[in-house]
Amino acid sequence: MDGYEIPDRHRQAVHLLTPADTFPFASSLSRKQQVDHTVPYDEGGESGVGNYGPMTIRHHRLKTHGRWQVRQPFPGIYVWRDPHGAHYLVDNTGTRRIRGVA
Repeated sequence: MDGYEIPDRHRQAVHLLTPADTFPFASSLSRKQQVDHTVPYDEGGESGVGNYGPMTIRHHRLKTHGRWQVRQPFPGIYVWRDPHGAHYLVDNTGTRRIRGVA
């Protein structure tokens, strides 16, 4: 897939893989969440299930404009860095703060 727009079949796959908001300690399960490219499309991020994460509008804006960073080493596993340098692992079991991540 080589487009910015996320096809419905990708949205469905993302919801099945990651039904909750991927932002640390978030709890939204809404199907109306935005599906975001983990690595932005305009920065070379691919349009594919392993590069998407659902987020509420507020959390999407924090990621985009609030100096939060995220990477997805495996589909459904999100490693976040907050503006102060703390790291969080978010997966299907919830959020855990992790130490010693570079």
